[in-house]
Order: sequence, then C-alpha cells, then structure tokens
Amino acid sequence: MNNLFQLQQKVSELLTQYAKDAEWTLECLHKEQELKQVLKKLREEKLRYPEYI
Repeated sequence: MNNLFQLQQKVSELLTQYAKDAEWTLECLHKEQELKQVLKKLREEKLRYPEYI
C-alpha cells in the first residue's frame, strides 16, 4: 500500500513540475524515472495498480 501512495506522490510531483516549467524539462525527466522505479516495484510485488498510468 505504501508503494501505491508513493506512486501517486511521484505522479503529482511530475505533473507539478511540468505545469511549473510549462514544458518538458530535464527535471521532468528525472521525476519520470523515479515514477518508473515505483511502477517497477509494484510490478515485482504483483499488486494491482491502475493500468492507465
């Protein structure tokens, strides 16, 4: 469950950064990589997560 919260937090951070910069920046790329790491952890645990992310 903690990973699901972490996933939501990373998505929020990415969207906030994108909105702040008004374009896709290197910082957005770093946030996207963090998000992918959390998704990888969720897949390893075989927990159900929203498929649209």
